[in-house]
Amino acid sequence: MITLRLDLENQLLKRKLRHALGISMPSVRQTEATTDALLGWMSPDELLYFCMKSEVVNRLNRVKETMTSYHSLSLDVSDARVVFSLEGGKVREVIAKLAPIDTAINSLELGEIRRTRLSQVAAAIWLTEENRATIICFRSVEKYLRDLLLISCKKGSEVGVW
Repeated sequence: MITLRLDLENQLLKRKLRHALGISMPSVRQTEATTDALLGWMSPDELLYFCMKSEVVNRLNRVKETMTSYHSLSLDVSDARVVFSLEGGKVREVIAKLAPIDTAINSLELGEIRRTRLSQVAAAIWLTEENRATIICFRSVEKYLRDLLLISCKKGSEVGVW
């Protein structure tokens, strides 16, 4: 994971970054993906780029070369974050139990990224498919969030909303 802080209003910089990474710039609260990478909008001046661990240094160097003359920050945050993958027919319900967001089909669209909290943990969530979600959080709270997710998806804990 590479965090990118930059002026997302600068169209020239965005074009250069798109060329360097080979991925389209996401719209507000969206993700863009290729076969080997994902780029997520995190805030008005932040993107989060996912690629294979073996590619991080190479791609980080490309980004730094691209953004040399611009006020920006690019940093490998792979060791500071953890990724959870949820799969199943009740994935929206599991997220809704823990996060103060509307996870209904007409509210949380596929590919839309949300920064939120899961109980007391800051996290980002997006659905890659209707029955598959990705969650990222700080590595320091990995066990706590894993335990919450396991409890929330336990058989017999269904709410039955969807």
